[in-house]
Amino acid sequence: MTIVLIILAVIVLMMLIRSFRQRKEQANQETQNAQASQQSSELSLDNLAPGGILSIMDTDYLVEEKSRYEAGNSEWFEAKLSGDDDQEWWLNWEPGATDVSLTSEISFQDLGITPDDLERFVADGQGEIEYEDTTYYLDEFGEADYYRQEGSQGEELAYCDFLTEDERQTVGIVQWASGAFDAYAGIILPRHQVEVLRNRAEEGEEWS
Repeated sequence: MTIVLIILAVIVLMMLIRSFRQRKEQANQETQNAQASQQSSELSLDNLAPGGILSIMDTDYLVEEKSRYEAGNSEWFEAKLSGDDDQEWWLNWEPGATDVSLTSEISFQDLGITPDDLERFVADGQGEIEYEDTTYYLDEFGEADYYRQEGSQGEELAYCDFLTEDERQTVGIVQWASGAFDAYAGIILPRHQVEVLRNRAEEGEEWS
């Protein structure tokens, strides 16, 4: 009889321990979920999604798309923006970086260079271009995968980024796998000048 009671006591103790562990794990999971929810609701570029609203230099922009670039262990993001004038803008940033770029699309032909010029710049590791009476110097170049709207299917591209001597203006050139070129020109801004008014479209708001 004593042995039976001991066995029953051990079983009850094990059940209590298991119940305690389950409640503790559940509480930890709820805490993690609450923290994740709080982080995702914080107003920041990292939490940005279509339907979000930004204020840049006292001008409001609507986020039309958010896409991602990936090169090796590096990644950066791009938001396609529209303003009251219906002009499209592109905001690019890297997580943790202190600066962002705000650009609009221009014609590659307006840069006055050829694909052969770009190849020479990359081979030499240096080069300069003139655009609207301003000189831009090759700052960075490489290859990356572009994930439109943060999808799973990436597109390969090569890029060259140019900066003015004071590093406040930029010109970017992208060559797609098809051979087509896109070009962008704009400014470099301190990240704190970009204010996130809302991260994404509000609940119940239709957004494609």
